Amino acid sequence: MRHSKARLTAAARRRRDAIDAALVLLAEDDDQIVTSDPDDIEPLARAAGTHVEIVRV
Repeated sequence: MRHSKARLTAAARRRRDAIDAALVLLAEDDDQIVTSDPDDIEPLARAAGTHVEIVRV
């Protein structure tokens, strides 16, 4: 888990969005994340190795 958190932290720094990174850290595999910014969430979830469904609103 530490490894995925480190990758997520690095990805979040590049994107400068701590709230999105925190959301992804709280998500578990197979969760849904409902967002108006799926392009911000998707790379963070990928970096964390979390398999979530991203739902655009």
